[in-house]
Amino acid sequence: MTRCAREGADKQPVCESVQSLVAQGQNTTLAQIAIGRLTPKSPLRLTLVLPVNIAVERAPRMQIEDQANSLVTLTFRRCMPSGCFADLEIKPETLNLWRTATKPGQILYRNSANQDLTLPFSFRGLGQALDALPKG
Repeated sequence: MTRCAREGADKQPVCESVQSLVAQGQNTTLAQIAIGRLTPKSPLRLTLVLPVNIAVERAPRMQIEDQANSLVTLTFRRCMPSGCFADLEIKPETLNLWRTATKPGQILYRNSANQDLTLPFSFRGLGQALDALPKG
């Protein structure tokens, strides 16, 4: 899904491509992934929202399943009642790998009980969603 809002004095559209990960058979959102720009001219950023029951001393990571060269490590920015936010400026090389991925993606993080967790996600439609974003 692509969502946009008009921001700033010039009301330029600020858009992001978003994927929500929902537990099968439930309405509970496990995580949310967004790729977009903070301002129309800024570089693309990857933002990950995880539930609040996480261990923040280990940064969350994302990758294509079993493909180490696609691994990115995000930085936690803040936790709020709605979730914990981590982000990074995503490099074009990583986006190119993700656009052509044939395997699922993985979110790797640790919960508050110190258990390592892996959430799968899909890259299907990522290329089209990124192409729909306004160019910076």
